[in-house]
Amino acid sequence: TVATSHGRFGLLYAGLQHHDAPGLLLIEVTGGPETAPVEAVAETIAHFETERLGVILHIAPDIGLAQRMTAARARCLAIDFAGVDHESPRAWANASRLIAAARQAAPGVMLVNLRPEWAVAAHDAGATHAVFARLEALSL
Repeated sequence: TVATSHGRFGLLYAGLQHHDAPGLLLIEVTGGPETAPVEAVAETIAHFETERLGVILHIAPDIGLAQRMTAARARCLAIDFAGVDHESPRAWANASRLIAAARQAAPGVMLVNLRPEWAVAAHDAGATHAVFARLEALSL
């Protein structure tokens, strides 16, 4: 939707059709922050960030990328912790630095697939939201 002006206009126009308070719209952007220039990400977010709209950027678990996203001014960065070693105290030190970098870049940090036993530590590191990993065996 954000790739074309038609898609952006459609979303913005739909929001103008409601005379009552329409509530909040949350937009998730995936698969772009790793390859797109930060300026392009910021420009896309600028089309949507209003009092009624918010943007979550899903980013790869990379401290440098999280730091670069400061210029994008997203309301939330989401990081999939399935690809982040956070099962031991030593591994958690690196994960904690990743969370801190993301929190400096955005007021919200959502961790997806976080192991539940690390919830308090994630909060202490700066995470604001978490989607916990299911801890059940998978059969293929």
